[in-house]
Amino acid sequence: MKESNAGDLTLTFRMNQRSDEKGQHSLIDPESMAFSMPAAGPAGEEAVQKGSCSKFGGTENFTPCSQTDITEFPAYITRDPGEAPSYCRKEVLDHAC
Repeated sequence: MKESNAGDLTLTFRMNQRSDEKGQHSLIDPESMAFSMPAAGPAGEEAVQKGSCSKFGGTENFTPCSQTDITEFPAYITRDPGEAPSYCRKEVLDHAC
């Protein structure tokens, strides 16, 4: 059984990243973005998707090294000033038949 917070938001997407000595450059494929936020209902999920696509989709974003904490590689937390932390982890696919 998985416990869930009523305000949970799950966002999945494909992203290309490159790193340099200053930080990480990320480009999210907007066509791959999928959302789940049960407490918001379908209209709320659509609003969140539109906002996220306009903010992240199709535009390269830069995050300096000072705003990223590696938790358990390859998982990490990004702390952008003025925003809630973003917890990022690689999806584990279940290949059971």
